[in-house]
Amino acid sequence: MIVIKTSFLKPASNRYWTLQACGWTAFLFVNLAITAGFTGIETISVVGYINVSVVGLLTSHGVRGFIIRGDWARRSAFIIARNILMTAVIGAALWGLVSLSINNQLYTKIAGYQGLSLVLALTITFQFMVMLLVWQGIYLVTILLRNSKQAEQDKWNLVVAAKDAQLMALKAQINPHFLFNALNSIRALVLEQPEVSREMISRLSAMFRYNLSFAAEKSVPLTEEIKVTEHYLALEKVRFEDRLLVTWNLADDIDDFLIPPLTLQTLVENAVNHGIARLPQGGEIAIIISGDPSSVCIKVRNQGHLKPNKGASGRSGFGIGLKNTQERVRIFYGDRAKVSLEQVGVYVEAKMILPKVDRET
Repeated sequence: MIVIKTSFLKPASNRYWTLQACGWTAFLFVNLAITAGFTGIETISVVGYINVSVVGLLTSHGVRGFIIRGDWARRSAFIIARNILMTAVIGAALWGLVSLSINNQLYTKIAGYQGLSLVLALTITFQFMVMLLVWQGIYLVTILLRNSKQAEQDKWNLVVAAKDAQLMALKAQINPHFLFNALNSIRALVLEQPEVSREMISRLSAMFRYNLSFAAEKSVPLTEEIKVTEHYLALEKVRFEDRLLVTWNLADDIDDFLIPPLTLQTLVENAVNHGIARLPQGGEIAIIISGDPSSVCIKVRNQGHLKPNKGASGRSGFGIGLKNTQERVRIFYGDRAKVSLEQVGVYVEAKMILPKVDRET
C-alpha cells in the first residue's frame, strides 16, 4: 500500500542536523573572533553569543517548517522571493526579541553596561534578517538540486517502467496459458455456438489491438480501459462458465478520467487468477468505480482470503502484475495516488485511487 504522510515538520535527516550544527557553530566562533579582536571578550559575552546562536538555530529550523509546509520549491520565483523576504523579517524580529531580551539581562552584570539602544537593537535585528535570507537561500538551493536529481531519476524510472509495461503487454499477447485457455474455449464453441465463437475471436482481437495501441501510452481514457476489461472478462466467462459472476457498478461522472493503461485489467486479472480460479465453486467479482472532481476510486472485489505472498514482492497478496501496477502508479502520480490490497469481510479488495489529470500531464 502506498501511504504518504505529510506533517508540518518532516523528520530531519542526520545530515541536516550535522550541517546545522556546523553552520551555527561557525557563526558563533566568527562572532567571538571579531569581538575579541576589537574589544576583548568576557565569559558573559561568550554566553550571550551562544544564546544568539542557539536561538538562531531554532529560528532557522522553524523557517524550514514553513518552507516544507508551503512546498516553496514548487512555487513561482515571485512567490518564493516574497515568502523568503516575509519569513526573514518575521523570523529576525522573533530572533532578536528572544535573544536580545535574554542578553540584555545577562549583560547587566557587566560593569558600565547601560542597555541596548534602539538603533543598536535594530542594527542587530537587521543582521539577523540578512542571516535568515542567506540561510533560506542555501536551504532552497539544496532542495531544488535534490528535487532536480530526483526528477531526473524518476524520468529514467518512468522510461524503464514504460518499456517494462510494453514488454509485459507484448508478453501477454503470446502468453501460452492465456492463449491456450482462450483459444480452447473458443474451439469448444465453434461447432455448437458459432456466433458466440466469432464474438470471442473479435474480443480477443480487440484486446491485442488495445495492447499494441495503448500499452506504451502514459494514460488512456478510463472508458477504453473498461472496454478492454469487459473483453477480458467475456473470454474468462466462457472458460469459467457459471463459476464466474461479474457485477459492474459505474458512476456517471467518470468519463473524463484518464488512467495508466492496463491497470484496471491487471486488478481484474489478479482477482480472477488469485481468487476465482482457486475456488472450486467459483465466485463473484465486483468492479466499483466512482469519481469526484479531483480523483477516481477503482475497487475490484473477489470472494476469497488473502494469503501471505512468499514471492519477491514481499507484500501480502501482491503478485508481479499488481506490484508492477503499484510501482507505475507511484512513478506517475507520486504521493497523490494510492494502491492497496486488503481483506474486506469475505472479499479481497484491490483499491486504486488516482488523481484527475489532463492528457498532457
